[in-house]
Amino acid sequence: MAKGSFVCLCAVLVIMNPLSRVAAQDSCEGPTDEVRISAILDPDAKQNVALVVSNRTKDYIMGVTLGTGARPELQTRPDAIPTKLMGPPGWEAQHVFDEESPFMRWLWMATGKESMVPPGGVRSGFDVVLPAPKPSREQLYYPDGTPVKPLQLQGMPFRVLLASGRRLCGRVCVLSVCGLATGALKKEEQR
Repeated sequence: MAKGSFVCLCAVLVIMNPLSRVAAQDSCEGPTDEVRISAILDPDAKQNVALVVSNRTKDYIMGVTLGTGARPELQTRPDAIPTKLMGPPGWEAQHVFDEESPFMRWLWMATGKESMVPPGGVRSGFDVVLPAPKPSREQLYYPDGTPVKPLQLQGMPFRVLLASGRRLCGRVCVLSVCGLATGALKKEEQR
């Protein structure tokens, strides 16, 4: 096989994977208030997180990414690698490690238009289960000398991919921190 054949085959596989469209590091508009991602922490098991996506755009949301793959909010560490990453019906979910990077992203992608978050819609069911943190008496450090900090969802960057191909960026809001009204959640429960 010629040298160029392998490179070409790899590029085709990346382009064909729909989740790679969400993970793409292309530029995005933001911070936006057209999309809001709210996190709800389980009061009994803080490592269980439910995410709610609110779409205030005039387009369908087909993909969601948390983390940038290049910043410390999702550094590779035992308490940040999900034991389960689930999406609502009709959504695929996975966590992705970038090549030669200590960072990852959590990704969700709709499998069809009927499962996308519609304009003006709210969708729950984006769930993350993290391993229980192990108590440590000493401060842990990454190889570069930076201290390991607990996972912080408040302010974590997100990207959404709209059906039109437009990308929007923003920051996650933890409901207990932001004090947001739960009207959007009640609206979703009625569906």
